[in-house]
Amino acid sequence: MVNTKKMAEPSPKPTQNSQVAVPNQGLEGFQDYLETQGLSYNTILTYSIAAKLIMQEPPSQDWVNKFLRQHNNTPTRSMLKQYLRFVGLHKDLEVLRYRGRKKSRIQAYLTREEVEQLAGVVPTTYGVLALFLFQTGLRISEALSLTTLNLDLINLKVRGIGKGDKEFEQCITQDLADALGVYAEYHSEDQHLWNARRNTVLKAFHRYSLRYLGKRIHPHTFRHSIAMFLKKGGMIAEERAVYLNHDLSRMGVTVGVYSPPDREEVHAHWRQIMNNA
Repeated sequence: MVNTKKMAEPSPKPTQNSQVAVPNQGLEGFQDYLETQGLSYNTILTYSIAAKLIMQEPPSQDWVNKFLRQHNNTPTRSMLKQYLRFVGLHKDLEVLRYRGRKKSRIQAYLTREEVEQLAGVVPTTYGVLALFLFQTGLRISEALSLTTLNLDLINLKVRGIGKGDKEFEQCITQDLADALGVYAEYHSEDQHLWNARRNTVLKAFHRYSLRYLGKRIHPHTFRHSIAMFLKKGGMIAEERAVYLNHDLSRMGVTVGVYSPPDREEVHAHWRQIMNNA
């Protein structure tokens, strides 16, 4: 026999502008729900502050989109997803993908003259650091970990442990060695040469480069700059990779059956380029 009972029609999904009834659960209920999700106290507090804005009116897709345009950040998106799941609307309303702000373009590299110009007008701490980052090509995290014990001012070398626990040995000029010798007199052997946090250094170079060079740079810009300086001086890619402690295979540089360039030969070429420039 055919079932003559009328089948229940599925409820239509909300349209672009239609509003959906929200269960009668307030802010305290949402906070209790967040606790069951294992979120930290600070996260629950942050979500609760934003949720007060959400609860001012029943959400629709247009309202969700408008809310995201006004509060364009990752924590707000995460909170909104949790809230829609809490009220059972996570399958009906969509949280659009986050569109981040357009990043400002950072100068790819500086010339040697620009580096020396910047070093000459900023405070001594950052002036010595600018020259050091440029000549050694070290990453800012590597430079900030150094003490006076890492300096070999007689042989004009800097040695230490860098990214990936790889040993490095970089070159410096006599002028920089003299400046480091004076600078290091104010530091004990177990004290970092640059006792500063990475973000502090980053903001300082942003500020000083805009003021004195008219361009915004990052500490990593000095690493790009020495690479370009050595390239223009005639150093081939394999040699630059050795000096900057890059993995040749990851750079796409094929050495083949030949051995990679000898580090001492690379250092000799580095000094030739620095002295002739």
